[in-house]
Amino acid sequence: TVTLTVTDSVSGEHVSEARAGYLYIVSLDRYVSPTGDDGNSGLDPEHPFGTLATAVAKIREVAEGAGRQATLHLAPGSYPIAGTLKLSSAVCVRGENRDTTFVLGSADFGLAFNLSHDDAVLSGVTVTNIVSSRGDQSGVGLYLSKGEVRDCRVAKCSSGSSSQWRGQGAGIYMTGGAVRDTIIENCTIFASSRYGAGVYMKGGTVERCLIRNNFFPKFVDDEVIGGGVYMTGGTLRNCSIVLNSTEKLAGGVYAQGANTVVENCLIAGNVAWEDDCDTAPNFRAGATFAAANLRNCFIGKLEDAFVDDDCVPLAGSPLVAADIGWKRFAADGPTVGFATDRAEALAGTELTFTGAVYGAEPGAFSGVKTVGTAPAWGDVYQEANDGQKA
Repeated sequence: TVTLTVTDSVSGEHVSEARAGYLYIVSLDRYVSPTGDDGNSGLDPEHPFGTLATAVAKIREVAEGAGRQATLHLAPGSYPIAGTLKLSSAVCVRGENRDTTFVLGSADFGLAFNLSHDDAVLSGVTVTNIVSSRGDQSGVGLYLSKGEVRDCRVAKCSSGSSSQWRGQGAGIYMTGGAVRDTIIENCTIFASSRYGAGVYMKGGTVERCLIRNNFFPKFVDDEVIGGGVYMTGGTLRNCSIVLNSTEKLAGGVYAQGANTVVENCLIAGNVAWEDDCDTAPNFRAGATFAAANLRNCFIGKLEDAFVDDDCVPLAGSPLVAADIGWKRFAADGPTVGFATDRAEALAGTELTFTGAVYGAEPGAFSGVKTVGTAPAWGDVYQEANDGQKA
């Protein structure tokens, strides 16, 4: 109840009016669960909404009405969707964590989440099995022009078909915003021209992310570039881009644009089956990329790391910095050897081999392997520290 009182300071006369139920306290939190019901209020975990589409629409209304950020809490479980969820207001869609909370595509519809507000946040969910057969598709898992994605996983998203001519960013397409502490994996594009199976960046920031196992299937095509990441702008920082593949150029990262930055990244183990340079499966730079903007990265083989579109090595590109925990090998590459010319042991003797990397901090790289008893005299038996026969 709210009571208003007006008092005459001379006569002392006063008048009052009371109104019950006048003040309404607005909750900025809503809840959704796979076991909920869209007829519920969604105001607490005991009365959650039942579908993500309804819950996102409701939380947008709350945020717009309050003029401040509102949060939608996702209970653990799987949430099938059949259309794009638009985070166009100051809303935070928060799952428990990406290993227990899943957003699944239930139809061929295109794009799962579109973030277009500075205060839009998606966190703690896995977005997976999102499919679009549309041509010229930009983004299938996520599309960001603003906002932030954090602590998520984007997996098994795919776009296009062999009859379509273009696809960009099956996992994530972004012109702005930020993606942090997120895994982007196993995404692919089926089209004649394909760019950035994992991530396509025109702007924004991707940092502390793992981008792995994204790929372009092999078939006749025009341009197939950047299996892990294709960049024309933005910053890629403190990321691992590994085990991605493409048919033609840059299985790991393709970067162009004078303001594009790649720094403190591990880019290794990527494949480009038909790269015309035959030396740049991990990183390749477009004509407008500034070599100075490739900073403190570890990129595959040392001699194969940096080439531009004319297969010319980039000059002045720092290779390795201690702040990402990698060590630069000598100019002629790593070397290996035994401490002695031979080792002798009686048959039946238990043998132990100890390996060490010299020049590293004590304990940084070492291994002890007990290989059991010595074989019959005259046989040769060697074993590497990881247990594989050498």
